[in-house]
Amino acid sequence: MRPFHIFCFLLIVMILVTGYRFRDVFYEEQSIEIMETQQVALGELENDTLIRPGMPAEKDGGGFIISEKKVSEKDSITYKNASGFLSGKLDSFFMRLSHLGDKPLRVIYFGDSQIEGDHITYTFRQKLQKEFGGAGIGFMPAKMYFNTTHNLAVVTNDFDVHSVTYSDKNGGPYGMYGKFYALKNESGKLRIVNRSGKADFRILRFISSGKSNIEIISGSKTVCSKFIDNEGVEITECTFEQTPEEVKVFFNESQNFKLHGMMLDSETGVLVDNVSFRGNLTLMAHRFNVELVGQMKAHLNPTLFVLHFGLNVIPDYRTDYSDYRAALERDIRFLQAQVPSASFLVISASDMMHKKGGELVVYENIDDIIRVQHEAAVNTGAAFWDMQEAMGGEGAIQHWVEKGWARSDYAHLTLEGGNYLGEVLYEDIINAYRQFIQTDSLMQKQESESPKHITMEEK
Repeated sequence: MRPFHIFCFLLIVMILVTGYRFRDVFYEEQSIEIMETQQVALGELENDTLIRPGMPAEKDGGGFIISEKKVSEKDSITYKNASGFLSGKLDSFFMRLSHLGDKPLRVIYFGDSQIEGDHITYTFRQKLQKEFGGAGIGFMPAKMYFNTTHNLAVVTNDFDVHSVTYSDKNGGPYGMYGKFYALKNESGKLRIVNRSGKADFRILRFISSGKSNIEIISGSKTVCSKFIDNEGVEITECTFEQTPEEVKVFFNESQNFKLHGMMLDSETGVLVDNVSFRGNLTLMAHRFNVELVGQMKAHLNPTLFVLHFGLNVIPDYRTDYSDYRAALERDIRFLQAQVPSASFLVISASDMMHKKGGELVVYENIDDIIRVQHEAAVNTGAAFWDMQEAMGGEGAIQHWVEKGWARSDYAHLTLEGGNYLGEVLYEDIINAYRQFIQTDSLMQKQESESPKHITMEEK
């Protein structure tokens, strides 16, 4: 009977492992756990950023103070009208949208933990792809610490994470995405698992450097294989006839191999990357490697950069946020110098509350932070989207927590809240795009008619 007992035991273990292999959190090394409990504190612009303990989540309960601004009363995601939360111009992005041909158009959406798990970008991407075509979810990290809206998991223990946030601040090298994943040994593997089958993509792209023999397997078939040996940027691209349920990627005979980006894309349409940096005050783009960024730009061809930060600035009270404004401007100007043809969009800090004297109150410095974010956008020619106002104004987070659109820390969004804001952001941008198209068409019409008028007068 012993073999039978062993068989039953193994069967139970298999069921448990299968049922729980995709938990919301992937348990990693202790160093990673420490990273996740820290956030970057605001320091002088000329100095390196400091690290301090993260802000603990607030608990429910207690009274609250709210401003006189009206709180949103919407109970479902039905927003369809122009809201006016968007200001500034996105002309380059709109021009590319209006002439979208066979080449894809890429949006790189940078942010802090507010966008982790593809929050906001999931709905924003879906709406854009429905309107302009495209598929895939864009950039995916090789190491995941959170569940994603699209229920697609990347599973591996063979890579170390390097980011502008926590490590190698004097070198990197960091490319366009501000992070890379270094293979620990000469060989390793990762799995891409499409849990729900909803993550539609046709192309798997690796942007890497170093030496490795890469083999990509779907099902039991080797779909692509490539040997790379390049200290600069190397692109490995694999196309699938239909979206696979699971992809296994093996790396062998590797030396100094770094994975700078992994994208799940389509050949045409709009692509939207979600690139989150937990704990960041800003993007820290000045730590990016100019040469690598330039090489990656040639392959990615980004047309819109979104910078969505501010959540970690709010708990740090200051009388003057000019250094923060300068840091934002430095990020934007760095990217503008590398990709001058792109448009830029700054998204403000969200609404946020905390307990003070037993009462739940709005952070009194949010207005100052949003003001300098808007100033940074104006000073660099970027567009600006007021996320706090899109939520309903000061104190709206209280209503969002009650509806289940925000978490009980009165700071982070839930899936539902992220979906709502993704739709509002899309509606604002698409309305601005339609106005741009109408204005551009009118100008073209006037230009085409003007020479005819002059010719008739001359006759």
